[in-house]
Amino acid sequence: MATFCSSLDYRMVCNLFAIGFYKPYAGISKPPTAVSQLQAPALNSRDLKSAAISDSLRLLEWHKVVDLVSSFSGTHLGREATKAQLSSTIELTYEESKIRLEETSAAMELIKCGSGMLNFSGIDDILVKSAINQACKGFPVTGLEAIAIVSLIEFTENLQATVEAAVKEKPGWLNRCMPLYEMVMNASVCHSLVKMVEQVINEDGSVKDSASYELRQGRERVRILERKLYQLMEKLARNDKNDSLSLEVCNINGRWCIKSMSNQPAKIDGLLLSSGLGAGDLIEPIAALPLNDELQHARALVAEAEKDVLSQLTNKITIELGSLQSLLDMITQLDAVDLLGKKWDIFPKNALSFSPMKLPFFFFTQSMYNHC
Repeated sequence: MATFCSSLDYRMVCNLFAIGFYKPYAGISKPPTAVSQLQAPALNSRDLKSAAISDSLRLLEWHKVVDLVSSFSGTHLGREATKAQLSSTIELTYEESKIRLEETSAAMELIKCGSGMLNFSGIDDILVKSAINQACKGFPVTGLEAIAIVSLIEFTENLQATVEAAVKEKPGWLNRCMPLYEMVMNASVCHSLVKMVEQVINEDGSVKDSASYELRQGRERVRILERKLYQLMEKLARNDKNDSLSLEVCNINGRWCIKSMSNQPAKIDGLLLSSGLGAGDLIEPIAALPLNDELQHARALVAEAEKDVLSQLTNKITIELGSLQSLLDMITQLDAVDLLGKKWDIFPKNALSFSPMKLPFFFFTQSMYNHC
């Protein structure tokens, strides 16, 4: 890494001449034939400039810089957006370059305000994107996806409050942050969606017992049946246990069973689920069959009740799909712009030596050159 960075500045300076002064790449060669002239039309000056810049970026191993810089993004989508922006430098128009510079300058002002307002580590953009896709297809979102949506909305609310407070404290600060200020303050957040998620989803993504009457009753029935089955198994294992026989209560695919840990067969009436030399016997006692069946049915009712709760939550998310997609796009863009506005202390000294403005300035100067 050190070798790559230390030689990067030297190659960048050398290639400025390659950009500014076009030289034919071909040496002494045979005159082109008529067929080759037809197949290879002459390039105009703009194509020659783009080709020269592309060759320079290739020589600079720009793709390695792109991968390194984008790896510091706070979100996955921000990382992909940063790669796309850095990889499309020669395609920027003059006006697009100016806009990118203004956004980067605004991001630098937000960074100066501190308070971690652009810390995206608490946002799981992949789960948010998954929730949006699931809702679009009519499938219920998961509890974790709903929690990720809440984190996105709360981050936006906190960001808006911080930016608004900074503007009140420093009125002149608004002009310097206008490009991002409008983006942040125009974002729409749905407080009712946050409230609904908090009412029915736990922090670990599970559905709360209080989310519905059916769910609360179903889970209570499951707990009662599991307690009865465990007590029954303990009693059967204790009655059949002797010095040479080791029995263990276990749960196999949701059904309570007894496992014999020795080669001696257990004297328990039941269904022999498995048997093997040295592995012992796995038995589902006859007395436990009806309770196990009832437990399976109760769990199915609980799963159905959870699905109903998540479906109602998904209906609410579907109504807010437009605003949620806009929030996700805004966070992705902010992450990419914020990354380009940070000081690059990650590089070794005397290597890249990019100041906070040099990356966007590189885009800007290339675009100006393309439109001369």
